[in-house]
Amino acid sequence: MCTDTSGHPESVNYRLAEFLSGRKASICEAWSNRVGNDPRLKGFPTRALPLEVAELLSHLDERLRHASFQSSGTEWLKEGGSDTGDTSPNPRCAALREIQHLRADLLYHLRTFEDGHPEYGMAAMLFVSHVVHRFLDDLMIDLVARDPGTSAVTSE
Repeated sequence: MCTDTSGHPESVNYRLAEFLSGRKASICEAWSNRVGNDPRLKGFPTRALPLEVAELLSHLDERLRHASFQSSGTEWLKEGGSDTGDTSPNPRCAALREIQHLRADLLYHLRTFEDGHPEYGMAAMLFVSHVVHRFLDDLMIDLVARDPGTSAVTSE
């Protein structure tokens, strides 16, 4: 049976939106503390994000509430992702989109691994998930730091 979860209050995505929404202030405070304590960001007079974190969380909330998960399988993994954002032939944007697809595939395999290895427990799985996300985040940071004329993903 195939069930569309978009907008359904009992769906996993809707419940996660509710969960995060109830913790928005705590998430914003934790983020602010992390950014404030990051020595690599000390030289920047203002925050680099284009929106306040609370506003970004509101956008995530909206996306979660309207995301459509088909319980019949993993067809959603084949989707191209968001149709918002830059569609220009900018090499950085293209590389970020490639990373977006890599993240989706890695998350699928991470969950498959997690399901097959319950002996590790939640703390260990959170740790490896953090490592994977941090690796991809660092890849994106490296990408943005590169000279616009260089290759987006590989070193030259």
